[in-house]
Amino acid sequence: VFLLISFSGSELQVDARLVVPDAVNVENLDYAPIIAVNPDVVTIDGISVAQTRDLAQSPELAPIDKLVENLETVKRNWGVLHPGQPFPGVVILQADKTMDFRVLKKVMFSTAQAGFANISFAVNRRAAATHTAE
Repeated sequence: VFLLISFSGSELQVDARLVVPDAVNVENLDYAPIIAVNPDVVTIDGISVAQTRDLAQSPELAPIDKLVENLETVKRNWGVLHPGQPFPGVVILQADKTMDFRVLKKVMFSTAQAGFANISFAVNRRAAATHTAE
């Protein structure tokens, strides 16, 4: 299940190199790890985990080990801070709207491997189009 989310500028820092897509149907979201994919690098909460070019060049669908490790640490920490509560497994994905889908597929595969099955895409809120009858 994918959820499109929108943030005001004070809630989410978007990498200046990213042009995130626009969307009309969006929801606000509580804290979750932020994975940013720009033309150069993949980061989680600002920590580099892979080079985008390397991911795009390889046709193999394999987890990004460093990303999986970081997400597993976040998951363990969440369990300590929220004992007895079900793990929500939410991650926020910021990606340039022109990003190669092979890269995004590897990122999404890695999040699932780490137990984060709920991926929310960061987008810019766009006004709903109005239709007029002629």
